[in-house]
Amino acid sequence: MGFSRISVPVPTIYAAAKALYETLNQLYKDGTNKNLQDRIFPFQEFNKLIGFPEIRDLEKKFLPENK
Repeated sequence: MGFSRISVPVPTIYAAAKALYETLNQLYKDGTNKNLQDRIFPFQEFNKLIGFPEIRDLEKKFLPENK
């Protein structure tokens, strides 16, 4: 059995759903995220991944300063 076409977004949605499911179950079971550290992004690394430093640069450039 083979496939002649694959929809790339579908496997990523399934992977994300499984990660959410497993993470939420672990949080429920433990009541803490201490056992999830090997499966989650550190705060600064996540900020970099989503482009937060660039957003902050744009804010500095275009938003008025708070005084």
